[in-house]
Amino acid sequence: MTPKADYPVEVRSRRWEVDGPQAALHEGIWDVLLNRMVTVSFVPDIGQPVHDRARSPADLDEIATERQARLEAAMFADYTVTPNIELAGRTTRSQNTSWRGLVFYVDPAEYARLAADLRALDVVGATVSELRGHPAVDFVERIVASPEFADEDAFWLRGED
Repeated sequence: MTPKADYPVEVRSRRWEVDGPQAALHEGIWDVLLNRMVTVSFVPDIGQPVHDRARSPADLDEIATERQARLEAAMFADYTVTPNIELAGRTTRSQNTSWRGLVFYVDPAEYARLAADLRALDVVGATVSELRGHPAVDFVERIVASPEFADEDAFWLRGED
């Protein structure tokens, strides 16, 4: 993979990535993959704290609830977008030393608009310039432009085409 300023964007439902009965537990979780290197996960209401590994089963293949599926999605995403009325507009970083994930909290109404856009997108391989104007893609671009965005991730998305 090479750095690209006009990077490819893939939008995938997490439900499609999970086999068997657990697939339904991942309903409403969307992964947006940027240049096949950086993942922004849109995860319905998780509650707090987002990165509490103790609230997940020891074996992630044994996820049994929607809440556990949402926590797992947030725990392993590079960047997570989730609704939370009290924290809307804030950003937090994981306190887990083995994971550097960043969580962007949005108002539930905004999240509903972003999630509806992701359901309608369902794309693989379109470039970011082709998808501008879609609320979810525009939000992802704000994340990429934010000062919290990791330099090592920026390398893959701000390169020369």
